[in-house]
Amino acid sequence: MIETLCKSESELTNAQPLLAKRLLVVYENHPLETTTARAVPRLLAQLAAHFASTDTATEVIAVGPGNTNIDGVRSVSATLGLAGRVRCRIRGSRVGRSLGFRPTVESTAPYQRAREALKQFTQTADEQTIVIASTMAVAALAKQVLPRARVVYWIQSLPRLGQEALAARAVAGADAIVAPSHAIYADLFALICRDRFPPPVWTIPNWIDQSQVKTLSREQIAETRQRIGLADDDFAVMHVGRAPEKGLQIAKTALAIGQFQKNTVLVTIGGAKKERGRLNDRAEFLQLGWISLEELNAVYQTCQLGLVPSVWWENCPLALIEMMSLGICPIGSRVGGIPEMIDHGKSGLIVDAPNDVDAWASAIQKLAADDELRNRLGHQASLSVQHQFDRQNILSRWRQVLNTVIATA
Repeated sequence: MIETLCKSESELTNAQPLLAKRLLVVYENHPLETTTARAVPRLLAQLAAHFASTDTATEVIAVGPGNTNIDGVRSVSATLGLAGRVRCRIRGSRVGRSLGFRPTVESTAPYQRAREALKQFTQTADEQTIVIASTMAVAALAKQVLPRARVVYWIQSLPRLGQEALAARAVAGADAIVAPSHAIYADLFALICRDRFPPPVWTIPNWIDQSQVKTLSREQIAETRQRIGLADDDFAVMHVGRAPEKGLQIAKTALAIGQFQKNTVLVTIGGAKKERGRLNDRAEFLQLGWISLEELNAVYQTCQLGLVPSVWWENCPLALIEMMSLGICPIGSRVGGIPEMIDHGKSGLIVDAPNDVDAWASAIQKLAADDELRNRLGHQASLSVQHQFDRQNILSRWRQVLNTVIATA
């Protein structure tokens, strides 16, 4: 299990102020918002908001596409001109490939937007400037554009096939690495190899802001179930994520072959499409598309079971923390950092083979049929979140990382 550094309230209150004069929080793919349902931009925005409110001597700047609206945080929009957008589009198109252009991360619009934004700081970024980068591209780019700045690479995913060289550049350019799970650090270390992995590493899990988790009354839950199309006696199973590696097809197949005592509905979040369909005579799926964070919190509480059937690489999924915090019993794949979050048989269940649909069906059937077991595991899941993913403790560790990076410059 992930362990966090516990501090007393007095230690948190009297924490050493940030040593950095400027903190750049960069994400090239989506705007940084503290209330977005998207995990990474939300965590980055909350990180920026926290240090802007506690360390007024440090200039905190959010860099991303579009403008951000975070109290105390200066917003720098990462934009491309028309010519730049056209070049990126051509390079990534069939026409570009026919002309000999090879699609790379560097040729994408998000990468080029981040480059243009960071170039605004080339004259002023020094050893008292910290860049927090949560993608390989920005981690590699930051040291190239701002060579004197201190770069903290916050690993959120492993490189895909063909991105190993980019990952090596990101690691080599980092002055420190924050890994939300032991698993992602170990696997990235093995991939990059020791001689190309010089920076120090902190293992600090992701977190949730408990103030954003609103416990609904029975009446509010019943109203939400009715609004999204769940019947009173439907057994609802939650899934979050539209990408194939999030295992939606595994979840659908497991329900399709399962034998359930009552109508079981897979409620899934993500993607623009809203859809409903029957999987068998007692199982169906309900796809709600993208929804707000407030609505996501409400939908979670309509469900009795949570699934994280990831089939590729999972780090420290925020959806799993959110489900567990609400006392929803989780089932997760033995992939990446998920086993560090779920204590099998105590705070949920782990499926050893991620693609084994028979094992998934069996686990879902077991918990759907046993209210006492499901509720007990859900209760322990909620308690484990309070211990493992306490926001204040985690942010105090982030402060330690940022100050150490400056002190060792």
